[in-house]
Amino acid sequence: MHWPTVVIAVLCAGCATPIAGQGDPVPDRRPEQVKPPRQPVDTHPRLALGLGVTVLPWVRYDYQTAVTLNGGRQLAYSGAGAAPGLMVFASPAIVLPGSLRRVSVGADLSAGGLYTLSNAVIPAGTAAPFSTSNLQQAIKAEHSFGQGWHPLVSPYIEHDIASIRDNKLRLGYQFLTQSGEYAGAFPPNPVGLASAGYDVRMTYRAHLIRFSWTNYLYAGDYGRGGGPPEHRTGLLRRIGVCAGTHRTIEIFFAIGPIWDL
Repeated sequence: MHWPTVVIAVLCAGCATPIAGQGDPVPDRRPEQVKPPRQPVDTHPRLALGLGVTVLPWVRYDYQTAVTLNGGRQLAYSGAGAAPGLMVFASPAIVLPGSLRRVSVGADLSAGGLYTLSNAVIPAGTAAPFSTSNLQQAIKAEHSFGQGWHPLVSPYIEHDIASIRDNKLRLGYQFLTQSGEYAGAFPPNPVGLASAGYDVRMTYRAHLIRFSWTNYLYAGDYGRGGGPPEHRTGLLRRIGVCAGTHRTIEIFFAIGPIWDL
């Protein structure tokens, strides 16, 4: 056999051999479903009602005292004092839905006040034509702790700065204002029987920076997953501190129900 004939035969055999993979059926592959790294966050609103106690270690307040002596003579004094206090409160709040999910708005409905019964209502060093000690004793005898202070509504707004599951660290702003008064009669001098009248008005107003830690505790894990969230109920626990103008400091504790709508 001649060499040209051999070469042509080998080339023809190579062309006739099928290349691996050519003509094989393509396997039917479905695209893999990509799962999100975490469960979707609920975007529905949340209502809460906290019931708790506010401790006021220190608050600066202003007072105006009016004294009416026998014969109708009226005297007026003004000054400032500082005192601790204690209040109980109910705090309704709502966590906003959708893109504002990290914002909560609420208000403290509080009753109680500062312990001011032992504080002076006449500025120190003031020469008064009546017995200031009799005035102080009359105020302590006719009023009890916190009785002179009116209930108040204190609105606030908070924003989540950190979130670990159902634990929220929040930073916000709170406005606080409260007024009070003592009114009655007292003997103007140590030996006199005739009575003079007194009317003491007190007030303080504070702009506060509010920091709180809130925990949501649910009985079950309802409303999680890919489907539409279901209504949930649970329990909130909250602790926080506020500080601001008028040298006001607040420490508060609360517990109460929550509802996911």
